[in-house]
Amino acid sequence: MSPAVVSAGGGSVNGAVAATINRNLADIAVIGEPTFLGYYDHVYPTNFFEEKGYGTQYVALAFLIRIPRGDLPLPNKEHREYRWFSIAAALSDPSVHAYTKAFLSSSPLYSNGEILSLYSTYQEAISYYTNIVWQFPTALMAMNIVAWASLPGILWMLPVSVLNFGLLHAFFKLVRNQRTVIDHLRIVETLLAARFPPYQGNPVIPMWTRQYGRILSEHSGDILKGVLIVANLVMFIFLLALAIFVISVRA
Repeated sequence: MSPAVVSAGGGSVNGAVAATINRNLADIAVIGEPTFLGYYDHVYPTNFFEEKGYGTQYVALAFLIRIPRGDLPLPNKEHREYRWFSIAAALSDPSVHAYTKAFLSSSPLYSNGEILSLYSTYQEAISYYTNIVWQFPTALMAMNIVAWASLPGILWMLPVSVLNFGLLHAFFKLVRNQRTVIDHLRIVETLLAARFPPYQGNPVIPMWTRQYGRILSEHSGDILKGVLIVANLVMFIFLLALAIFVISVRA
């Protein structure tokens, strides 16, 4: 929230904040005291009078206020509708204005140290998940080869293929967890990029996925899931058909 008017005739910032809250949120129980976030320049190429040759610059004094979540009687003179966002969701949503994201990226709820710690934690988690995700298909293939060579007949591979489905279910959970960590890492990258501006035109925080084309943007874990489930389905159907054939011949 930014106070709309600060009196030049001796009025205080705190008074303007209180007046803005009373005017716009009079019927809402504000929780605690407003927290000052900082000063922000908002520059626009146009002006209120729609005259050519100059734009508009606002100096916004941003404050954080806490209100209860729910169906609230919010003011509708300037806005037709409202939408709840988490800070992370707002920062990653392209429909949210860059000036709004600037308020959120400097939120005292997250310090630079805390964000960098999250970034490091997510990077480490992705490394662990990636190792497991890529080792799993190799281990599954090795298990099936050993079973094929050790069991007395090919039909014994049928229960092995059923076991594969259970293992693949666990693998799918691993891939889903990896994707969740990646999605959260992207949010943290967006948050860091908002706090650390580019140096000489080059971004300080790498945004890996923005450099990917359509093929590279496909998640490797999802591709492995598809390959493994199709391969095991083919093996299961083949062995099941073979078992039915053998039983019918013996009968």
